[in-house]
Amino acid sequence: MKEEMRKEITPQRAIELLRQDGIEVDEQNAALILEFLFEIAEIAVDQYFESAKKSVNLP
Repeated sequence: MKEEMRKEITPQRAIELLRQDGIEVDEQNAALILEFLFEIAEIAVDQYFESAKKSVNLP
């Protein structure tokens, strides 16, 4: 699923979304921003599940 999501949100789409908020970036920077956001999202999900696992005392 992670790869599917990466294909859906292209650097070109990120450029369009950022431009709507008045932020201008080139394709290379848009790709870096997306990579960073995917990494942050992965960390957040991992932390959530780790916390949930501890709260129900799973190994």
